[in-house]
Amino acid sequence: MADPFPTPLQTERLILRAPEFSDAPALTAAIDETFDQLRIWMPWAKSRKTLEDSGEVIDRMLKQWLPEQNYVLFGFDRETGEFVLASGLHPLNLEVPSFHIGYWCRTSHQGKGYVTEAVRAIRDAGFETVGAKRIEIRCDARNKASQAVAERAGFPLETVHRNDFRDNEGKLRSTHVYVLTRDDV
Repeated sequence: MADPFPTPLQTERLILRAPEFSDAPALTAAIDETFDQLRIWMPWAKSRKTLEDSGEVIDRMLKQWLPEQNYVLFGFDRETGEFVLASGLHPLNLEVPSFHIGYWCRTSHQGKGYVTEAVRAIRDAGFETVGAKRIEIRCDARNKASQAVAERAGFPLETVHRNDFRDNEGKLRSTHVYVLTRDDV
């Protein structure tokens, strides 16, 4: 079993920490602001979320934190305290142990390097503290912004899974899989 994820993490501009129930209004607002983009890329974004939905999601995230080693993180601007992004280190195979990093950034903060900054910090904590041997970033082959984050964070493209998933409109899509192993860092 890997060590628990170190939280909070501080980067140059962000505080990355486990969700709290008091984050539900900020999460709801960020999802609402970004919904038109999220519904294209995120399987969970099939409909807009209510404050109650956000509270239920946070409750589920917290219950998975240690037992399942599903480390969801919210990123907040260090100066303003504003909700910027959601990310995390999610288990793939704990026998290895291997994880994947997922992420999304609210529209008003996109294009400023926040996600790359968060991914680098999560990557480092995954290898150094949690004991990951392999970390992946998986994204829709059409999502150029997500691919750019993976590449800027030092993850080389390992493979493309063709027609492996259906998007929220039911269309087949392909997945780019970017990978770093402990031996790479």
